[in-house]
Amino acid sequence: MSAPNLFRQALSSAHLIAGIALLIIGGVFFTISSTFFLEERAYRNGRQADATVTRKHMRPATSNSSTAYEVTYTVRSSSGDEWEKTSVVEPSVWDGVERGSAIRVQYLPGDPVSLRVARPDRTVLVGFLTALTAPVVVLGLSLVGRGVRQVWRLARLYRHGQPADATITAVHETNVTINRRIQWAIDFTFRDHVGQVQHGTSAPMPPDEALEWREGDTGIIRFDPQRPGDSVWVGQEAERSPR
Repeated sequence: MSAPNLFRQALSSAHLIAGIALLIIGGVFFTISSTFFLEERAYRNGRQADATVTRKHMRPATSNSSTAYEVTYTVRSSSGDEWEKTSVVEPSVWDGVERGSAIRVQYLPGDPVSLRVARPDRTVLVGFLTALTAPVVVLGLSLVGRGVRQVWRLARLYRHGQPADATITAVHETNVTINRRIQWAIDFTFRDHVGQVQHGTSAPMPPDEALEWREGDTGIIRFDPQRPGDSVWVGQEAERSPR
């Protein structure tokens, strides 16, 4: 058996997989919520004015969309420019205005694209949601760090650990799948440098590699003399019983 594949080691690390998942989920939600928070804060410090409704239109529902209630309005900005925009609004807002009536709008100075129908201030709510995602990202970073350290420790053991003969106690399937193939693992026991019996399990490996071994075979492992419970399956240079 060749040196342990770090990619397989990484896939078998629950900390690393969970950490990456939390980072992706937390990162996406943090990015979205923080963007909304910054946008809402900008609008809170922006401008508000009464616009004039010039058109109302109801776009009927289709197989791919629901009914859309559109209002077109014009407003004169603080710089004196006249802006026009069509916005999709809630049915209650659509019902509450008529052509020629006023509708409250908000915008960012000098930015006609930012023009929108005024909404309640959601800065506190969005800020709270943003704050909730931060611990998820922190936890994800922590788990990724633990997973990386675990993989690095196993790689270091393979290179520098103390070798010992190990007896295989089981060859079995794992719950790890790579490229739609269920991975296998080898359970083993060995005696450490003070004669104590220790137990270990290899990293997940392809079934063809694992099935080269069977219960009772002897293989090589490496372990940490300071922490004999930490071991890594090497397997090479072993005498295997005939099949």
